[in-house]
Amino acid sequence: MLISLRQWVCIFTVLMLMPLYADVYRYVDKNGNVIFTDSPPAGVKAKKIKVKEPTTESAYQPENAYQKRPEDDKPATNTPALENYNISVSSPENGTTVNAAGGSLNVVVSVQPAPQQGYKIKILVDGYEAVVSNSPIATVSGLNRGKHSFNAQLLSEDGSVLATSNTSVVTILRPSIIMRDRNKGKK
Repeated sequence: MLISLRQWVCIFTVLMLMPLYADVYRYVDKNGNVIFTDSPPAGVKAKKIKVKEPTTESAYQPENAYQKRPEDDKPATNTPALENYNISVSSPENGTTVNAAGGSLNVVVSVQPAPQQGYKIKILVDGYEAVVSNSPIATVSGLNRGKHSFNAQLLSEDGSVLATSNTSVVTILRPSIIMRDRNKGKK
């Protein structure tokens, strides 16, 4: 007699849940049906089945790639700010979803008017310093999936903040860590 798909699903479900509760026994009844149970009837020759413990994985807990440093809490020096600077995060745009498969993302900053030589641009991710560069294009690495806030600051030669951009909130997509071994062994 063939066992239907529904019966196999039931058997599989019982076998997966049974280690949590009791021993599992297998026997064949008088009609030739294979029966799995935790308590076989008296007088039936039942074989105890050793059920392996199911494999489980704990949830992935990403680390914050951008750790707060003591200098992040220092107040800006009293260097007079040039109020005519306007800085903004041009890319990625606020509210967008970006596929960052390797956890890296290019951030493009726009500064008007163009700053003098010696100025730097600081990219902040989730309020923490990610990159300081003298270029308006910088690569931010170590991004985990989820929503992140991006800000840019224009810094003077002495490191004081001359202008700060509005916050851009971007959702980062990344493949699951479970998927990384999916194609292993395939040719």
